Amino acid sequence: MRFGRGKKTRLPAEMAGLVRGEVLAAAQLRGGGWLVLTPAAVVVIGTGSGDFERAWHTVDRGEWSSDGNRIQLTWVDGHERVELQLVHDDRELADILRGEVEASLVHAEVERLPGGGTLRGAIRRDAEGQLFSQVSVSGRVRRGEDLDQRVRAMEGRVRAQVGLPQ
Repeated sequence: MRFGRGKKTRLPAEMAGLVRGEVLAAAQLRGGGWLVLTPAAVVVIGTGSGDFERAWHTVDRGEWSSDGNRIQLTWVDGHERVELQLVHDDRELADILRGEVEASLVHAEVERLPGGGTLRGAIRRDAEGQLFSQVSVSGRVRRGEDLDQRVRAMEGRVRAQVGLPQ
């Protein structure tokens, strides 16, 4: 596995034993622990209390910032955004992260809502290759029947784009 500026690094054996599946990339985190990318999930291990494993289709965005070697993960289910600071600059890991998130996304549409909110509909592919729909609402929105109708319409449109039943 390639890591950092051309250096080869291996995930320590005690950490590798905690990861299910092939390791696509791994990066040591400041403060301890590792960020590990597998074909099925993004995994954080060895941090003590901040460990998690989340499937790629649950990642809304993964953004890398060279300023401080940070990775920010935003989730489609509204869980709190996660910010991870890497020990080393690792653009290859960032590229793999981006690629895995994009690979789970088959189709997406965005609709601006009155009042400044955003409605986002997506067709995603899970680790087994099954397609499913997701609709998320962010920003300022007014709950009610109008929003419910817009959500149903968005889900119908994105499902129709890939031939899924509505």
